[in-house]
Amino acid sequence: MGSDEIVYLNEGYEVEGYRIESIIGPYDGYAPVYKAQRIEDRLAVTIAEFLPERIARRTGAYVEPAWGADDAYDVERERFDAEAAALATIDHPNLQPTIERIRSGGTSYRVTARRSGSSLERILKTSVLSQREIVEILDPLLRGLEALHGAGCLHMAITPDAILVLRDGTPLLTGMAGAWTGYLRGLGIEAIPPAKAAPYRAPEFSAKEASYGPTGDIYAFACLLHRAITGQDPQQWHERIKDDRTVPTGARAPERFRDELLTAIDAGLALDAENRPQSVTAWRSLLRPDRRRIR
Repeated sequence: MGSDEIVYLNEGYEVEGYRIESIIGPYDGYAPVYKAQRIEDRLAVTIAEFLPERIARRTGAYVEPAWGADDAYDVERERFDAEAAALATIDHPNLQPTIERIRSGGTSYRVTARRSGSSLERILKTSVLSQREIVEILDPLLRGLEALHGAGCLHMAITPDAILVLRDGTPLLTGMAGAWTGYLRGLGIEAIPPAKAAPYRAPEFSAKEASYGPTGDIYAFACLLHRAITGQDPQQWHERIKDDRTVPTGARAPERFRDELLTAIDAGLALDAENRPQSVTAWRSLLRPDRRRIR
């Protein structure tokens, strides 16, 4: 079905103890996301609904496979459920918590806690961050990303919009609707990063046959840090392959930023995944070789 035929859940619709309030943002072709509230205690939540436009359709209150797409629908729904199950095992203060997963009405739902704060995208549009402010956001998020990778998951959609700074200053990594698990690799299912992540997407995430790993998230995080420091996104990977005009982060950064930090960011921006740090732990050691000098 085409995206113009998508039928969203209406305000007030109830899904297994949750009441829909509104849809959040544009539909990415895979899982529309709603603001909702848990009825029993009015807890604010976000609900992602499995509704891939290529293979699903809604008939009344029921979602079913499109004509001829039964097998694909079952496989991708299994993917969606496996992601939710993996994410629900992670308890980290800098990751958006997954509350539960629901199977109802022929489809599946992922429920996450909703937090209030400002996105990093909004902050970067209105503020110039100091090295200290960037590090105070960076370090907790990288610990959260380590926990995510440790659970066998990849984020695959790290962007400034996916980072929320709460009212108390705590940074939170959100936007894991496209999180991809080691379980799915075992099934041979291709990773499909959300379209909105394109400016921060690693080359291997767009290849039909590739070995996906933590280095893709490191690449996206390096793009984000380059933007936070220089005010500009780096050149996108598909342009770099044809004519790499990427300017080193240090060439555009203010003098107050440490050379070690800038060099580590550029290491994360390597086009070839094998030339990037191979884990968040290894990358953190490059970003902050001497924790006493971060300010």
